[in-house]
This record gives sequence, C-alpha cells and structure tokens, in this order.
Amino acid sequence: MTINYKLIPFLLLAIFNIVIGILIGLYRSGWQINFVNQDIVYLHGPIMINGFLLTLINLERTVAIRKKVAFIGAFLSGISFFLLFLEVDQLIIKFLILLSSFNLIFIYLYALKIDKEIHIYIQIMGTCFLIIGNILWIYNYYFTHISLWWISFLLFTISGERLELSKLKNFSNTSKKIFILSILLTTSSLFLSFYSYNISTRILGISFFIIMLWFFKYDIALNMLKNNSLTRFIAICIINGYLWLGISSMIIIINGQFIIGNFLYDAFLHSFFLGFVISMIFAHAPIIFPAILRIKINYSHIFYTHLVFLNISIITRIIADIMNLYYLLKISTILNSMAILLFLINTLISIKINYQIRKDVINEI
Repeated sequence: MTINYKLIPFLLLAIFNIVIGILIGLYRSGWQINFVNQDIVYLHGPIMINGFLLTLINLERTVAIRKKVAFIGAFLSGISFFLLFLEVDQLIIKFLILLSSFNLIFIYLYALKIDKEIHIYIQIMGTCFLIIGNILWIYNYYFTHISLWWISFLLFTISGERLELSKLKNFSNTSKKIFILSILLTTSSLFLSFYSYNISTRILGISFFIIMLWFFKYDIALNMLKNNSLTRFIAICIINGYLWLGISSMIIIINGQFIIGNFLYDAFLHSFFLGFVISMIFAHAPIIFPAILRIKINYSHIFYTHLVFLNISIITRIIADIMNLYYLLKISTILNSMAILLFLINTLISIKINYQIRKDVINEI
C-alpha cells in the first residue's frame, strides 16, 4: 500500500492552523509571541474550530465519499487563516470559511443519498449549527453566543461518528427517545440563547449531560476495554472524552452566565475543546490517518503519554480557573500546548517506525 502523498498538503494546512491557534492561545495567556498582535488575538477560537477542525472534518468526509471536487472545502478552510499574513480582509476570510461550511453539508447530503442513517442526519444538523455560527461571526455577534453553535457542531459531528460505529447495537425505543430528546433540547437551547442566554446555556448543559450518559451506556467503547493494545487505547480515549464532556456540562449548568474573560467560561471551553474534542481526536487519529493517507500506524504504549499529559494540563487549567490563579493558568497553557505537540510527535514517530519496518522487510526480500 503506497502513501497517498496528494493529501499531505491538506494535513499540513491543518497542522499550520493548530500551531497558529496554539501560539495565539499562549499570547492570550500572557506569553510573549512576537508575530501575534491585537488584530488577531481574538481569532484563537475561530482558527482552532474553522481552521484546524473544519479542515480535518472536510478532508476525512471527502475521502469517505470519494468525490475530488469536495476537496475544495478542506482547501478553503485550511488556507483561509494563512491569508491573514497576506493582509487579506478578515471579512473575505470569514466568507471563505462559510463556503467551506456549506461544502461540508453538501458532502453529508451526498452521503445521505447513499445511506439514510440517523448518524448522517445528526451530522447535518451539526453542520447547520456551524453555518449559523459562522453567519453570526460574519455579523460580529457575541463570541459567547457564537461559541455555543460551534460547540454543538462539534458535539453532533462526534456523536454522529460514534453512532455510526455503534449502529450494530440494538437500541430500544426508550433509548432512541432519550437520545432524540437530548438532540431537541440542544437545538431549542441554541435558539433560546437569542432571548435568554442564562437559561439557554443551562438547558444546553443538561442536554450535553444527557448525551454523555447515553453514550456511556450505548457506545461500543465500553466493550473495547476488554481488548489489548491499540483498541484498548482508543476506548480509554473515548471514555476520557465523555468524562470531560460531563465536566464541561456541569460547569455550564452551575454557572451559565458567561462573559469573555470569565475564568469559568475558560474552564467550560477548554474542558470541552481539550478534554472532549482532543481526546476524541487522540482516539480516532490511529483510524483516520491510515484511511486518509493509506499508511499504518505502529501502536506503542508511548501513546498514553500524550493522553496523560493532556489530562494533567486540563486539570491544572481548571484549578487555575476556579482559584483565579493567573500564573498557574499561564503555565497550564504551556502544558496544553505540549500535550498536543507530544501527540503529533508520537504519531509521526509511529508512522516512521512502521515505514522503517516495511523498508527493512523489503530489503531482506
């Protein structure tokens, strides 16, 4: 099996975005980053979501449907924030991101023609949340509101992925009703946020908590714990993600009235994005990378280092948020960044080891 080198530029664009997003995050926490200025300091969230994650999701979905024209979505989201350094107007960048969002929904609609499964409907709903969030971003709406739409997009996207992998399990009518209720609660809370932010965030937190409990009961990850090596690691990452989803939902239920700069708002965002989303990336990377690049990842117990490091960094950050310790918060951002960097290094090493093994075997032949 040969490596699909044509897709490497898209992955490099995604990596570029996550690196820029991390550097801006470090600057926001007080570290001196020379190229970061006040004009882009508020783009930490948009770059991580629309630059990094949207590029990866577009890329993975495009490979799945095997339609080359759909690669335009990954290209638009990947290149958009690079244009910042060419001094392109930010409104143009926002419109490019919006186009990438529409590309993703077209991908799901195409997939729906082939396979009318509930997980695709869930992901279409999530992408609609993304589009609404990006339209609000174009109109310079409050980030505390926009973030709810972006977060729900990621939750529905990941939930769809987990539903797809769990579809062989038999769900009772009661379990289906509970899941649909959580979906309706999430959707209604997002629209309610235009009228009562304080109430809507708490309803959103309740819906997130229900979704977390539902997946704890029905996700096949629990059964995967009995296996060894890579399968067990994936299961632990998934369960770790659900635990952080529960923690983030509890934070927003207890204190739903967030404002930018509020420490609990920071705790909510990063327990969700780092704890839930990044844990899920850790879990799915050994599956997605081989599917996209046609490579095999050589599993090693060293994979647990970036998962453990991630948890330590998030716990440190939440302690800093709760106790309002600025210097500990500053340290935690370094730890957060190192966890992601360690994940990239471990993944690259695993690919290199596997490549070297294959090369040695070929030479022996």
